[in-house]
Amino acid sequence: MKRNQLFRLAALGLLVSTMAVTSCQKDVISLEAVDQTEALAKANLKTYNLNFSLSPKLAGKELLGARAIFKNTATGETFTVNAQSTTSLTTELPEGSYEAEISGYIKQNVKGKEKNTRVSAIQKVGPSFRSAANSAALLTLSANPFADLKIEEIYFPGSGTSIRDQFFKITNTAAVNVDPSGLVIMEGSFLNTTQRVYTPSIIDTAFAINAIWQIGDNADPIPRNNGYISLVNQAQDHSGGLDLSGADFEWYSPGAGNDLDNPQVANLEIIFSYTPAIWVLHNRGFRSYAIGYLGTTKADFLQNYKYGPTYPRPGDTAGTNPMVVVNTYAFPNSWIADGVNLSPTGNWEWNTLYNTIDAGYTGINADNGRFGKSVKRKKVGNILQDTNNSTNDFTYGGSTAVAP
Repeated sequence: MKRNQLFRLAALGLLVSTMAVTSCQKDVISLEAVDQTEALAKANLKTYNLNFSLSPKLAGKELLGARAIFKNTATGETFTVNAQSTTSLTTELPEGSYEAEISGYIKQNVKGKEKNTRVSAIQKVGPSFRSAANSAALLTLSANPFADLKIEEIYFPGSGTSIRDQFFKITNTAAVNVDPSGLVIMEGSFLNTTQRVYTPSIIDTAFAINAIWQIGDNADPIPRNNGYISLVNQAQDHSGGLDLSGADFEWYSPGAGNDLDNPQVANLEIIFSYTPAIWVLHNRGFRSYAIGYLGTTKADFLQNYKYGPTYPRPGDTAGTNPMVVVNTYAFPNSWIADGVNLSPTGNWEWNTLYNTIDAGYTGINADNGRFGKSVKRKKVGNILQDTNNSTNDFTYGGSTAVAP
């Protein structure tokens, strides 16, 4: 499986020591992961302490890769801080009130396979919350097992000579390897460039999607600290475009006569697609995309999560003959791990992901200059920036895409 080759975690009081992860088909890369609080201004900093432990049901397990993400409830700023031990964390932050998500991993046997399973807890942290005597937050099994996976890059325009060399790069920000088995990738049904009044409106509880694909069981773990996987349209060497023949996964449509299958690359499973032809990302970037987990069975999802809203038909002032949306499902927001709204600035009208998932948008101008470019997430040091606002987290305009 294609991977970044060497991931090295610097000391700086982090929970784990320097470690190398190697694999094939890539040059060796050295990444130094540093605590984001290092970059904070020294003025007006206050000390915050967090104490935590595994819940009684998880007694006897070892907590791995503990950290906390502090989100300032007034400004929305986030700070990722690695724990100094398996029970406590101390850091200096600009004075304010925070919501801190404490998380880590334990090893569990799942379907006969040992894997790292995410645990987490939420703790409100105010300016007076500085005493180590505060009661410990109890970490329980996380509802979203893929919360530490981020969409780092989306190559939606294609090379121009081929539309089939599109890809997603999904990156693991955790301090442990994460098994992506069961991860889903999905596309929004509604255009971010055309705002309509959909009835009923579900945006605050669910994401309206028209395509959803899933990674199967027994996938190789994604290496810790910026290891990644690539999900591609066609895992081929595209003439005049990118060589994606070494991708990790491809979305292959067996019912489409002109799709090509690379037998050396694992296929994503189709949960649902609005088209029997090849699923192609909107090549001007008018839609939103998200990753997450399917919180029910495929059969139950297809049966019980259908979404068929209506919207006013142009010219129908009486509203007696509305348009009906088809081939759409409601994917609960609570199942989403990460999402990105896409739109060219000149065409944007609204965001179709709820603002707690993505409060902004990113994109590339919808002219021929977009071909060969992708949108990429920014980094703070070597930590992917994630403020749940793509306007801040991605560089608008894109940059040259390189095969992952």
